[in-house]
Amino acid sequence: FWVQRGLVWFSNFATEPIRESNCYEYGDLVDYAVSEKFDDWFPTVRSQTIYLTAYLRSNRHKPFKKIDRETGEIAIQAGQTGHYVLSTIHTIDSIEVITRLRKTGLSDYDISSTLATSISQRLVRRLCPECKRERDYTEEEKRIIETISKKYGVEFDLSGKTYDAIGCKHCNNTGYYDRIGIFEMLEITDEIKQEIMNGKSSIEIRNEALKQKYKPLVVDGIRKIVQGYTTLEELNKKLLIY
Repeated sequence: FWVQRGLVWFSNFATEPIRESNCYEYGDLVDYAVSEKFDDWFPTVRSQTIYLTAYLRSNRHKPFKKIDRETGEIAIQAGQTGHYVLSTIHTIDSIEVITRLRKTGLSDYDISSTLATSISQRLVRRLCPECKRERDYTEEEKRIIETISKKYGVEFDLSGKTYDAIGCKHCNNTGYYDRIGIFEMLEITDEIKQEIMNGKSSIEIRNEALKQKYKPLVVDGIRKIVQGYTTLEELNKKLLIY
């Protein structure tokens, strides 16, 4: 599984890479089933689940927009038989993906044996390049950022400047123009697989992940602030960091 806000992609990369010509939405598959356009392929099949299973076995690529127990089991089986499965699940962060998969009824063994990586993202507003105003960090901003820095063991360079959102005609007087993503990635290492297999809680899995390469969303968010893309105020609206 690769978790992002988007679609679920099924692909057997051993035989054919994903590209626009061979990727379709799962909803299209259901539409075809209802309109009987797939009757030449599967003339006796009527169940959406059976259609999906048969379609995966045909080595075609197909994305989902949701994961429930039935579709989750099909995706797990596809992953266990050599397919590369990309799925979307709406969760708080990349670690809570494990909790959501558990709640669909999937076993800890199946999750640990097939989940490879999960990625979580948020969109924050980007500062308007036409009117953003440069200034020094306030003492309160430095305190907040340094607290996060110490908590997650990441250094941020606060010797530079930060920016205020001002507002102009270009950004419709909002101070922001366009949006930018902030991300976190959880790599399912052998240690984390063992935590999942042992039925550990998301808190315990998070503690193990923090010992490795995992950095939460707020870390990338602070990086975007230091790089001048957004503001601490905007980040706080998405993540409630203070």
